[in-house]
Amino acid sequence: MPHAHIAYGVPAMDEDAGALLRKRLLALPGVHDVTLWPGQQQIEIDYDPDRVAPATLIDTMRQAGFLAKFISRPERWPG
Repeated sequence: MPHAHIAYGVPAMDEDAGALLRKRLLALPGVHDVTLWPGQQQIEIDYDPDRVAPATLIDTMRQAGFLAKFISRPERWPG
């Protein structure tokens, strides 16, 4: 089963919002794990790129009321 990792900055994400996003993202077929860093307003997603596209991940967060921005590997915290 293929794995890919992607990180997003999620402005205004606190612990409650992170828990909501984690629940919604984990409900998507192909999402294996979601790691939250509410203090840094970042989220990392471990997913199967054959089953779910990054656009679907962003749409899911948008439907929950959050605008996510892709973060490249060097910008991630904690690294």
